[in-house]
Amino acid sequence: MSTAESQVIAAPEGELLSADLQKVGAALTEYSKVDAGLAELRKSYAGVVYDVGTSAGMDAARKARLAIREPRYRVEEIRRSAKAPLLALGKQIDGEAKRITAELLQLEAPIDEQIRTEETRRETERKAKEDAERARVLAIQTKLAKLQSLPEAYTSALAPAKLAEIITQLEAGLTFDYQEFADAAEALRQAALVALRAAHIEALERVEREAAAEAERAADEARRAAERAAEEARIREERARLEAEQAEADARMKAERERMEAERARIEAAQRRNAEIDQRIRALSGPAYLTATDSPVLIDQVLGQLADATLTEADYGERLGEAQEARKAGVTRLQALWKAALAHKEEHERLARQRAEQEELARAQAEREAEIARREREQEAAEAERKWLAEQEAQKEAERKAEAERLERERQEREAEQARRRAESGEQFLRMNAEGIVRWIASELGCERIIVAERLAEIPREDWFELAQQTEEAAA
Repeated sequence: MSTAESQVIAAPEGELLSADLQKVGAALTEYSKVDAGLAELRKSYAGVVYDVGTSAGMDAARKARLAIREPRYRVEEIRRSAKAPLLALGKQIDGEAKRITAELLQLEAPIDEQIRTEETRRETERKAKEDAERARVLAIQTKLAKLQSLPEAYTSALAPAKLAEIITQLEAGLTFDYQEFADAAEALRQAALVALRAAHIEALERVEREAAAEAERAADEARRAAERAAEEARIREERARLEAEQAEADARMKAERERMEAERARIEAAQRRNAEIDQRIRALSGPAYLTATDSPVLIDQVLGQLADATLTEADYGERLGEAQEARKAGVTRLQALWKAALAHKEEHERLARQRAEQEELARAQAEREAEIARREREQEAAEAERKWLAEQEAQKEAERKAEAERLERERQEREAEQARRRAESGEQFLRMNAEGIVRWIASELGCERIIVAERLAEIPREDWFELAQQTEEAAA
């Protein structure tokens, strides 16, 4: 717990509230002061880009940052200082409320548990009684519903004996205890008796009507059976006559079909024979796919096979002469085709040789021209590289000289700036009080001043005296 929180907890309530209000008012006043300076800070620093690559630019940027950080750190200090007692008061209020609530719950919980237990027991008993009552009433209502539905379930469509049995049971009285619904049950019993007795009478009349109708149906069925038997005998005779006529017609049609099938088979055989001979005769003309661009060797092989082929009457029948003419024409065509293929092959080989010679000449010429162009490019590249190296060397020499001069100037500027800053810092430091020293160190380190102040306060005075003595001895 911080010192401020300890003071808040220990202080009387009236003094605490007064001190808190004073701190909050002071904080708001300080906020107003800082806010009043925001316009000047925006005017001086908003959107400014510093040349931090140079010493002057870096110093200007650090000064600007310090000028902005100081009010920012001040706002944080004001916030923490004003908020600390309020936070401590909130923690105290929450702690007291939690403690008192816990003690009250220790007293309340046992009593609340007794009340809840008894209320639960009473609710359970009440629900059990209600469930039992609902079950009792439901059982009686179910019985009443069954009693009420008797006229619907036992109608005149049932057997008279079954209806008489139910009527006897109802006439014996109610066997179930309907309790407060006894009058309603009795009324339903009487109504059911009236309806069932009427249904019993209707059932008896229905049975009599059905018996008479059954006798009439039996006589009518016997008459219709005799008529059906006579009709069936007549139909059988007619069917036998028609079947005999159909058998005779089927025999005639079968003989005609067999004759037509034999004729069709003969025609199809002749057609197949002619088709086969046509195919063989077409084959004697030689393959149609061969052209003058095919191999002469392939054409000669086909020509030899065609010339050696044997033509017999067994294969061609009466068309043997046509086959011989076809082979003669085929041999003639293939011989002409073979000669054309030889000429095409020789021409193709001559053109290929000519193209190869031309390509070889063109390749040799291209290689010579490429070699000449490569040598020219190498000479140009070597000359350009020599020029570029000389230019680069001259440029580097000039850059080295300029860099050396710039470094010397910057060194001199830094030494002068450091000497000036040391002098200014020394004079400024001599004018600083404790708050100024803490603020300056916090700005340089980029941390909160409270951290710097606490750390400086932790260092014993003897260490400061010893450090001062060592510094004087080193300077001497």
